[in-house]
Amino acid sequence: MDAAAIKKVGVSYGETHDIQIAGLDLGVFVGDLAFEEDASSDDVSLDGLQEELEECKKDEVVTDILSKGTKLREYTKGVENNVRKVELNSIQEYIKESDNLVSLHGQIRDCDSILSQMETLLSGFQELILTLLHPAHNIMNEGFGAVI
Repeated sequence: MDAAAIKKVGVSYGETHDIQIAGLDLGVFVGDLAFEEDASSDDVSLDGLQEELEECKKDEVVTDILSKGTKLREYTKGVENNVRKVELNSIQEYIKESDNLVSLHGQIRDCDSILSQMETLLSGFQELILTLLHPAHNIMNEGFGAVI
């Protein structure tokens, strides 16, 4: 494998490891990343960086992006723009459908009111039937009692 395919990566302070990147030069794509120094930078650990790079090597999406020569920042900006477009389209679609949602809400409320009235009517009908059946039940019991 040629020298461009092997990168020296610092895993922790003072240590470096050779990582082969299947013909891809990661330095070209991530070399322009700038890290700002802040109070929490002392807490940053580079443990596991080699494993993460190995995982990226196996990831189809990452290798596809890198093989096309797209810089990761540019790709990320493109994805963010696409997400914003989808979000705006969703909002516009929701606004377009808001009249239908208001109408549907009204229909559901009307249906609920009708069902409530039907429940009241059926409950009253049930009570009437039970009131009428009670005397008939008593008559039947008296009739059977006289026969026995």
